[in-house]
Parts: sequence; structure tokens; C-alpha cells
Amino acid sequence: MAHKGIQIMLYVIVVIFVLIIIAYIIGTLLPKERVEKREFVYKSPPKAIYDVVTNNNDFRYRSDLKDLQILESDGEFQTWKEVSKNGQSIIFRTIKKEPVSRYEFEIVEANGVQGYWVGEFIKTEQEGTKFISTEHITINNPLFRLLSYLSFDLGKYMENYQKDLAVKLNEDVNQ
Repeated sequence: MAHKGIQIMLYVIVVIFVLIIIAYIIGTLLPKERVEKREFVYKSPPKAIYDVVTNNNDFRYRSDLKDLQILESDGEFQTWKEVSKNGQSIIFRTIKKEPVSRYEFEIVEANGVQGYWVGEFIKTEQEGTKFISTEHITINNPLFRLLSYLSFDLGKYMENYQKDLAVKLNEDVNQ
């Protein structure tokens, strides 16, 4: 009877090992870099949008965040830690600010994820703003890469941010 239990345990270990190998192989076939781009048009002028997006002290409008802590400030450039509602934390750092037109930051620390985000603020003919956000993330570990594709919808995350921004600005968002 004990011999049968050992055989079953070995079988389970082999199956788990094979599944991990298959997941690793699938992960190596997926692109290391994921890029998502979203464009939204707001009625508010570029300065209003830029001021909200670049103000890390005012983050409560974001439905995905539990907390945001500014770790370091050097004039307009900051390093900050965002803590999501599910407790995951990511550290970011400002890399470029062109007032009212462009804002960029990089991922400094995020459990094996590297990347950066670019926001562009373009005045429309109706004095509103076309806000283009592009996120680039790179995941070197094939297992984490596969998990990111299975469990993290980057586009949905970006759309939720844009909707939260629209609520903060008291307006409807048009894509």
C-alpha cells in the first residue's frame, strides 16, 4: 500500500515538473516586451489634464491604488511607490517632463518587471485634450511573462486609469 502511495506521489511530481517545463517553453515564445497604447479625448484643456496626471500628491481619484508614497523629490522629478488595492507595490521615477505636453516615468522596482510610461497631451481644435498614454513593460523571466499574459490585462488597467481621470475631471470620456 505504501508503495502505491509513493508511485502516485512520483507521478504527481513528474506531472507538475512537465507542466512547469511547458509553461517555461510557452513563456519563451511570448514577446519579452508588451506595449499598450490608449488615446482618449477630454473636454478639459491640456494644462488641466497634465496638472492632474503629474500630481502624485493627489492620487485618491485612482480606483486601483490603496496608497502612494513619495520617496524622493528633486524639483519636479520624483521617485514614488504605488501600492495597489491588492497590496502589490511598484516604485517609479520621473524621467522627463515637458510641461503641458509630455510626461514620462520609468519602473524602478516591480518584481522582475522593467519598463516605462509616456503620456502625451495634445490640444484639440475644441480646446480639449487628446491624451495618449503608452506603456512599455519588459519581462525577462519566461514563467513570469506567461503569468503576466494570463493574469494582467495591461490595456484594461490603462482604460480604468483614463476613466478614473475622467471622473476626477467631472466629464465623460470619448475614445
